[in-house]
This record gives sequence, C-alpha cells and structure tokens, in this order.
Amino acid sequence: MAKRKPKRKFHLLLYERSATRYRSKTLIIAVAMIGLWFISYSTNYLPRLVPLNRWLLAGGLVAALYWLYVSLGPKFAYARPREDHLWLQTPLYRLKISYRRIRNTRPVQFGKLYPSSSLRGRDRRLLQPFSGATAVGIDLYAWPIHPLLLRAFFGRYILAPDQLGLLLLVEDWMTFSNQLSSAMGAWRDTHRDSRHQPGIGAMDILNS
Repeated sequence: MAKRKPKRKFHLLLYERSATRYRSKTLIIAVAMIGLWFISYSTNYLPRLVPLNRWLLAGGLVAALYWLYVSLGPKFAYARPREDHLWLQTPLYRLKISYRRIRNTRPVQFGKLYPSSSLRGRDRRLLQPFSGATAVGIDLYAWPIHPLLLRAFFGRYILAPDQLGLLLLVEDWMTFSNQLSSAMGAWRDTHRDSRHQPGIGAMDILNS
C-alpha cells in the first residue's frame, strides 16, 4: 500500500500575533538594561548604578531570552492533521486531539463571534487584523484537556464561545479544513470497516 503523504503544518496566526506584539518593546528593554550594565560595569560614568549591576544584567538577560522566545516561538506553533488525531503544537506544549472527540468542523466568521464592540481595548487591538477572517471551528464531544489549560497554553480565544469546541485561526484555512476533513473521513471509514469485519471467536482459537 502506498504511503500517505504527510499533512502540512498550518501556523496558528492568533498565537503568533499574541507572542510577537511585545517583541520590539522587549528588545528595547533588553538592549537598554544590558547597555546600562556595561557602561556602569566598565566605566565610572554611572557610579550610582554600580550596586544595581547584578540586577541590570539579570533583567537584561531575561528580557533578551523572552525576545528570543517571542521571535522564534511562533515558528513552532501550528496545527497539523494526522492519520488518527489533530496535532496542536506550541513551543511549550503539544496536544493531540483524537478524531473520536471531534463531532464536525465548520467555517466561522471570526468577527461575528468576537465583534470589536464587545472587546476591551487591549483585546480589540489584538484581534483587529482578524475581524474579517474565517476561522475553522472544531466542535467536540468532550474537551481533550481542561479548558483552563487550553487557555493557558493556546490563549483564551481558542475556545469557541458558541459551542463546546475550538476556534483555530490558521493560514490558508480552506486547505487546512479540507485536509482535516479528509483525514477524519479516512479514519472513520477505516474504523467503520473494522467494525464490520468478522472476528475470530473463542471456538475458532480452541479448534486451531
């Protein structure tokens, strides 16, 4: 049997925007703190900062690491249909959702579920680029993990507000939806066929 071509990865756009919106500010803070530490440590221009050298360096390194995380992290945040599950990946967490848990998928106008008039200022700025975007709604029979954990690892807007399910904003949503539906259909056909195949009974085993 020919090997199935692996499904492509679809980047999680809202996760990417959430992670990168403070990237430039974080870089400025890192450069400023490390710069002040270097000047204070190597010269006498800023003698008042000498007692704070250790904290300046620590804060600058933390800010630099966070900048690195938000710069590279979105590349590792994606959705990917697999043979028997939907794979959701972030830099810190990997979630596999069995197709047994998925009821159906549907296209959703993101701006209708989250109109700008109902959002706070910070969230309004975050979601503004997606007001006219189409998301893929994934209706579930049951949560794969607790919703609080989903919000912690993927952001609060991954939870669909109108159904028990997920809301994914991905690049090329139509291709993602088609690949996910195709994978789910193939998985269900396989399990439907296996249920109708005759099994081996206890008497057959004893007689053999």
